[in-house]
Amino acid sequence: MKSRGLQPVQKRRVRVRTTHSNPRWPVAPHLLLEALPACHPGERFQSDINYIATDQGVLYLAANIDAYS
Repeated sequence: MKSRGLQPVQKRRVRVRTTHSNPRWPVAPHLLLEALPACHPGERFQSDINYIATDQGVLYLAANIDAYS
């Protein structure tokens, strides 16, 4: 590599930043604890999204769950 003038280049680590926290802002209430339980299927859904770093980039994983189950 030295004779051909090549040198390795390290990739910079990509850090996904999803929140901008400010300690002076008030904390939001936890609405799921205040809600009544679901009595019928399809009445209320809960969802979440997550970021997964891979060699080829970032994958987005989303999940939806019926609150009745």
